[in-house]
Parts: sequence; structure tokens; C-alpha cells
Amino acid sequence: MLRWTPSKCLSLAFSLVILAPMTQAGGPNAFFDNFNNGCASNCLADTWNGWSIQSNVGGVDGASPNNWFVSCSEEGILPPGCGSSCIGDASLHIGSDPGGGGDMGADFNETGAINATYKRVVSPVISTVGRSNLVLSFDFIAFGSAACSDDRAQLQLSTDGGATWPVGFHYCLTSTCCGACNGYSQGQWTRYLLSLPAAFNNNPNVRVGFHWRNNGNGSGTNPSVAIDDIRLGGGEIDVSITKTNDAAQLVPGSTVTYTIVAKKLWEPFSSDVYNLTVADTFPAGLEQCSTTCTTIGGATCTAGPFSGNINDTINLPNFFAHPGYSAATYTSVCTVSATAIGSIANTATVTVTQFDNDTDLSNNTATDTDPIVADVLLRDGFEGTP
Repeated sequence: MLRWTPSKCLSLAFSLVILAPMTQAGGPNAFFDNFNNGCASNCLADTWNGWSIQSNVGGVDGASPNNWFVSCSEEGILPPGCGSSCIGDASLHIGSDPGGGGDMGADFNETGAINATYKRVVSPVISTVGRSNLVLSFDFIAFGSAACSDDRAQLQLSTDGGATWPVGFHYCLTSTCCGACNGYSQGQWTRYLLSLPAAFNNNPNVRVGFHWRNNGNGSGTNPSVAIDDIRLGGGEIDVSITKTNDAAQLVPGSTVTYTIVAKKLWEPFSSDVYNLTVADTFPAGLEQCSTTCTTIGGATCTAGPFSGNINDTINLPNFFAHPGYSAATYTSVCTVSATAIGSIANTATVTVTQFDNDTDLSNNTATDTDPIVADVLLRDGFEGTP
């Protein structure tokens, strides 16, 4: 039975971030690849940056198997965006054999035994000597069939330069789609994070592999798999937060506007930061707070308006182009309580996940403190403050 469709929701695509074609020995990452090879379509993965393709891994390839490509035929998209054809950010993905339609992104052929595919794409050797507490991360879309069964992608890891790929280091990859995963919907890009076992610490012979199989039974559902922006490192990054308002002193019953900015400056060999938490619990002296959020540099946040305290999940890319940073800016308008006295201190924080190591915690908290002054009526009838 033929179940092939041209939808991105059938194939599996991963995106790794490399700022330069190298395996790094310094900087925060042991390895970093973004697959941006400038190819629009039909560039096999074994032509890029030391990656190789292994055939007949776990089964026998058919006469016209699917294959691993690096191109922007499947665009690398910032999660949680939907799959797209070429815009300019290439990904590593499974596409059709040139004789069966060629590289059309994360789409695979499954017309029967002729298309059976058992292929693993393998990174160059990565040294983690001098490193521990490692985290592997990448963006991906992946499906093939439900529950990682007949047709599926796996992350596979090796500690001995690829001589062995132990089953204990195999991880099934599956993501959702932008709609039902029925072969017609685009895949939804997702961030994958894995704390690596101790065997990968201080190891000169680490390899990362991605295995794709479709078993040639004539049934399958796009997308296949695509990968982008892969990083293996200690998760070292630096994010910051600032907080200001539009008043040097606060008057009971008046309004005050706070500006809260969570930011990540561009850093060489750093990477995007996902699922940060921005929080601000407004003190009792502030009431009826309403907040909106805007972004720059590809950041994401909850636009609002929303009421009450801030407890938002944001993403901050490692944004190279002007202005050289990504940021989420919150604007909160509050009413100063009619009974407020003394001063009001308002604190905002930004917190990374357990997968990231923020190298400077001193800039993760910001507090704005202002005195409360009484509103008085002057003898000439004009209002003022003492």
C-alpha cells in the first residue's frame, strides 16, 4: 500500500547550530553545528562538516531508500514554529532518494520494500576532555508512525568513536504536528534536551548519530525527521534582567509604569536559550497591574495584555545580527495603593532551566525601589507633593 504524501509532517528533521565548520575544543560547547551549508536541495549529509552516512544499520536498505540530506529544503525553524520549505536556514533531514523524487524536505517515500531505509548519519568525533555535566540539545521535528514503531527516528550515542552504539544510548524522537499528524500537516519544531550519562564526561571519542528507519511495508506518515542547531556542551550561557519605572517617587492613587527587560547578548559559540522563566510578584502597594510584552532578536514571550503577577516562559536566541542581542520587554502599568506608605520595592527575576548553566547570577535579579510621598493640597488650590 502506498502512503506517501509531500507533507513535511511525514519526515524527520533535525537542526544543529555550527557557527563555523569545526569541532570545538574551547568555548562553552564541545560541538556546535547549524548545518547552514548554503544548499537549497539535494546535498547529501556526508558532504557536510565531517558527517558520514552509514547504510544497512539494523536492517537492509531497499533499492531506492530514503537518505540523509543537509539543505534548506526543510527550513530550520525556531520552536515552536511549523515546518517550512527553504527560507535560508538549512537542516539535517531525511528525504527521498533522488530516483524517487529527491530532497523535498522532511518527506519520505514508503511505497514498499523498494523504499526500506535503515540509515544512520554520524557526527565527526567530539572530544569532551576536561568537561563534565554535559547537555546535548537540538531542535527537531519527527514522526513517521505513531509511538515510534514501524517508521521512526532515534538519537543514538557512542562513547568509543562509533565502534559501538549501545542500546542504552538510543532515544526515540517524536514530535507533534501543526494539526493532526496525518501526512498533510507540517511538523512542529521542538527543542530536545538530554543530560548525558557520566560515560560521556572527559571522553575524547564521543559521536552523535541519528538513525532513521522505515520498514518498507508500504505505510507511513510524514514528516520524517529534521534536526537543526545541535549543541553538546556544559550549557554555559549568560542572561540578564533589568527593571526601571517612570517615577522617582510614588503618589498613592496614581499610576506607575515599570519596564522589565530580559536579555541575552550574542556570544561566539553560545546558543539559544529556551524555557527561561521571568517572574515578578507585585508587592501589596501596587494594584490592578496590567502587562504587555514585546520582543526583539527572535525572542518569544506572552504578548498579553494580562493582569496580576508576571510568571512567563520565554525563549532568547543567540542573535548575531543587529542589534546583537535578543530580548523580551515587559511593560507593566500599576496603580499605587491609596494606603501605601514608606516605600515600594518591586523585584523581577529571570531563571534558566536545569539544562543551562548561567555563568553570572548577579544580573538575574533586578529591583526598583521608590519612596511613597503624600499628595497635598497647597493653599492656592493647586495640588502638589511635599
